[in-house]
Amino acid sequence: MGFSREAPVLAHRLRSLHGVTGEMLPVDARAWQGAVYVGDVQPVSPSAVKERRERAERGAAPCRINVEPMASRVNIESPDCAFCGASDLVPYLSSEVVPWYDNERFRLVRCRNCGLVFNSPRPTEEYALRFVRERGEYFYQRKLNRPDVQSIHDRKAAEFLRACPDARDVFDVGFGAGTLLHAFRKLGLNASGNEVNEFAVRMLRGQGFEVTGTPTLRLERKARYDMVTMLDYLEHTYTPFDDLLTVHAMLRPGGMLHLKTLYLGCPSHAAKGELWQLFGMGHFYYFTPQVIRGMIRNAGFDIVDMRLGGLIHISARKLETTF
Repeated sequence: MGFSREAPVLAHRLRSLHGVTGEMLPVDARAWQGAVYVGDVQPVSPSAVKERRERAERGAAPCRINVEPMASRVNIESPDCAFCGASDLVPYLSSEVVPWYDNERFRLVRCRNCGLVFNSPRPTEEYALRFVRERGEYFYQRKLNRPDVQSIHDRKAAEFLRACPDARDVFDVGFGAGTLLHAFRKLGLNASGNEVNEFAVRMLRGQGFEVTGTPTLRLERKARYDMVTMLDYLEHTYTPFDDLLTVHAMLRPGGMLHLKTLYLGCPSHAAKGELWQLFGMGHFYYFTPQVIRGMIRNAGFDIVDMRLGGLIHISARKLETTF
């Protein structure tokens, strides 16, 4: 069964799970043509979501992880699926040309149950965080020096505000160099955020922003915000689904999530295959449009807009759903 037939079925199942009615969101069939992954996808059960939330509140690991020492400097781990928790994984890609930590072979696996693609084996989260923090100024300057990045984020902030005109308190997950926070501030919003790059955190605090430097899973799960943004973030975290659950808890009733991430089968991936520039260091999860939709809906959101291009852009509203 290919994507073009499976995607609407999955969406229907998940909308039914959350009691969402109304017209189905249109999905451009071209997004599924020539898709790399073909298979069945099962939604996550309400009991599984409830268990994940309870584990997050206890501070427990969201999924089983087997850790083993490497002969070199990095400890590696082989995690179960971070979406559905399944351990039935099959190889997706093994490459010697994609840059990876300590020059190890770059490997991706796919979950047979939900279709999520991710790195395994991979460095432990502790090592990955240390890698970012030791190169904090470099990563900060690289993001800050992207062409027209501030003007781009000025336009994005205005677009997000039009979708949520009553918003006052906003939170940016993975704020990078802080350009989106500056854009929100220009619009008169109370802007705060989180970033694991300690150098960036120090810089933004010096600019008067209330920011934190902890993994998203450890943020306070209190409904304080009207809008949360996650741009170019979800592929970098070790806990993508649990971070979506955390964001759901941080939003006020009816609050908006704006998300942008990479997706498999996009034009550049289809053209470049193994040489796709988004394969490699710092990216640990790779989504298809149907899988990311499933994650967002299972986390308690209703998708109100989804656009596919070089990346996938999704806007979703918090549902008052009890799992």
